[in-house]
Amino acid sequence: MKSKIFKRFGFYFLGFGLGLIIVLFFFQNRGCSWLPDNRVKNVINERIILCDSITNVKLAALEISKKNILDYISKAEVDFSESQKKGDPKVFKLFFKTIKGEKNLYFLYFENTFYCEVFLDKKEINQTQQHLERKIVLSIPDKGNYTPSLQNKDRNNKKLHKINIENQNQLINKLKNDVLFCDIHINQDSIKMKSLLHFKLNKKNTFTSLKFIGDNKQVVFDQISN
Repeated sequence: MKSKIFKRFGFYFLGFGLGLIIVLFFFQNRGCSWLPDNRVKNVINERIILCDSITNVKLAALEISKKNILDYISKAEVDFSESQKKGDPKVFKLFFKTIKGEKNLYFLYFENTFYCEVFLDKKEINQTQQHLERKIVLSIPDKGNYTPSLQNKDRNNKKLHKINIENQNQLINKLKNDVLFCDIHINQDSIKMKSLLHFKLNKKNTFTSLKFIGDNKQVVFDQISN
């Protein structure tokens, strides 16, 4: 009796193992959110991804921009041996192939913030949490806790209407397509830290600013100004 049970368990684990190998072979690590690489990528993708202007120029030389950076992240591998996995902030090294060979990107994020910074050189990383100014926006998440939310819009309805924002989908599309850069101001005096995310949209050579209040749980629209 016992031998039959052990055989059944043996066949079960053999089948499970073969199935897992087949899945990983055909799909590599795509769609397997529980794999370590994908867990890191999901943490990055669910945040607003920023870089400075110099890094943006270097990324452009590699033909990496806001239009395709998520594709590069998806195809990249995480080098855990060269990553800072413990403590706060965390820094993860991703490497992938580009038109100019294999390249590395470093992603830095703090546990309690909705944004993530990208660097090409580890030496350029500043791990001190501070105000950020005129950062290039490379990616706006369209799902997850850190997707900019159009709550509290009633008092700004007329101004939002002028820039064709009347609902959540229009907000995300506008931010993805038209945002140029942003400023993030850290309120370090608050027990529950909040950040002010300041988008600036280009319209007829003027800037329209969409302000959001963000913390470790959400990013919510606050007000619009010209």
